[in-house]
Amino acid sequence: MNRILLLLLMVLPMGLIAQNFKVVGYLPHYRFQKIENINLDQLTHLNIAFGNPNMEGKIQVGGKDLKPIVEEAKQLDLKVLLSLGGGALLRSWQAAWARWMLPERRGEFIGNIVRFLQECQMDGVDVDLEWKYVDEHYSGFILDLRDSLKLHDLLLTAAFPGNHRYEDLTDEALQAFDFVNIMAYDLKGPWSRRSPGDHSPLSFARESIDFWKEQQLDPDKIVLGLPFYGYHFGKTRVSTFAYSRMIERDTARAFLDRVGASFYNGIPTIMEKTAMALEEAGGVMVWELGLDAENEYSLLNAISERIDSLTTLNPLPDFRFYPNPVIDLLQIESAETIDDARLYLFDSDGRFVFFRRLSGQTWEVDASGLPSGIYNIILTKDGSSSMHQVIKI
Repeated sequence: MNRILLLLLMVLPMGLIAQNFKVVGYLPHYRFQKIENINLDQLTHLNIAFGNPNMEGKIQVGGKDLKPIVEEAKQLDLKVLLSLGGGALLRSWQAAWARWMLPERRGEFIGNIVRFLQECQMDGVDVDLEWKYVDEHYSGFILDLRDSLKLHDLLLTAAFPGNHRYEDLTDEALQAFDFVNIMAYDLKGPWSRRSPGDHSPLSFARESIDFWKEQQLDPDKIVLGLPFYGYHFGKTRVSTFAYSRMIERDTARAFLDRVGASFYNGIPTIMEKTAMALEEAGGVMVWELGLDAENEYSLLNAISERIDSLTTLNPLPDFRFYPNPVIDLLQIESAETIDDARLYLFDSDGRFVFFRRLSGQTWEVDASGLPSGIYNIILTKDGSSSMHQVIKI
């Protein structure tokens, strides 16, 4: 564990960081059928995507009834927001946005948004207008929307690119958001077919956090985006795939970021990004929940485990690690017999080293190939976790 995060955990009441840390998940309306297989209790905010206006300024969300989803999420004390816009707008939506963001019409439009939220008992709006749709009317619309939402104690958030600020996003509009979801992905994609590569490396997450801090956005308002999808760079085209599909044939792929010409984020990278956000930002965001594995290799579960391991004292039974310092073979003993726990090993900089499943009461870990240094072992099982430090010489 790095020095800054360790200091935080020593000074703050245990669990306070986790309570204030946001875990935002996007759920498109066409994924509603997957809701029963998503661990909503591992989220703090659920963003239902996407709502758009028609030419009459009325909000539509794929013709779906949002109330059952909202009710289920509210029973778990989640904040539920309506995400407006999306990365790709139909022509009819484009025309409607252009009409209703005009200063003389936006008052009526904002009134429609507020009424929609109240009818569905939602907690706020996430504005995910992107690129050319962030025009000269955007910031004025945001400021008017903020004023109306605050009158009803409703949240206002947004989704922005990882390392780009739109020219028409004013300082006042940026500060109007309760927090901002940073899309720290799509560094590569169909637009870069001739130069394949990782679309969401750890370095881009770091760059994105630093970029928005430089825009004078408070770190607590920065929510780091994590992709639950990847890109396959074929000979003639680039295609998108769900993380869940990647591990269907081989669960070992859950601990990789690349298989051949396919690039994605596996469990170790998701955990490292979560740890980074815990130290330097205000939360993490997932695009999108319906692409996750619905089993023990769930990325959402990996996020939860990493948060728990760094912010809670809800330990597993006592463990003994010896010899410590270790040269070759590390012995691990548990005070009790345990079944199907998970062991994650990280170096002192938080980089993932390896994963192992544990059952029984004693185990051996071959440390002979590890460079000298300090290592952190995280053990997790059924929501409980413990962290241990060993030295390799």
